[in-house]
Amino acid sequence: MILSDQGVPYAPSDIVTRLRQVNPRLGLLWRNGWNGAHWALVMEWDESDRRRSRVRSGELAPDEAHDILAFLPPDCSADQAYGYLVNAFRASSEENTRKLLDRVHTYNDNVLKAHEESALSDALNWAEVRGRNLVVDGPAKVYQS
Repeated sequence: MILSDQGVPYAPSDIVTRLRQVNPRLGLLWRNGWNGAHWALVMEWDESDRRRSRVRSGELAPDEAHDILAFLPPDCSADQAYGYLVNAFRASSEENTRKLLDRVHTYNDNVLKAHEESALSDALNWAEVRGRNLVVDGPAKVYQS
C-alpha cells in the first residue's frame, strides 16, 4: 500500500482503472466512515450537477465533489473493491439499484434545499433588522461645509 505525505493510502491504479471502465466517474477513496477509516466507493459529480457551483465558488474543495455510494467492509482491501462492486450489483436488481441512487439524489437535494432555505432566512432576517435600524436611526445626515 502506497501512502501520501499525510499517511492516507492511495487506491491501486489498476483497481481505479477497472472501476472507471464501469463508469468514468467511479473511484475509490480512503474516507472516515461509521467504524473508522476505510475504502469508499465514490462517484464524482457530473459537470452539470448543480452542486458543482459550490466547488466553483470555493465553498467546497474539488476533491470533495463526489457521492459516497458505499463503504467497503473493513476486511475488504482496495484490491478486492472491483469484485465487491460487481458482486453487490449482481446481487441487487436493476430496480433496487435505481431506487438506491434515487434515494441518494433525494437526500442530496433535501440537504441542498435546507441549506438554501437557511441562507435565505438569515439574509431576510438581516435585511429586516438592518431596515429597522435605518428607520430608528433615521436617514444619514450629510454635512456641507
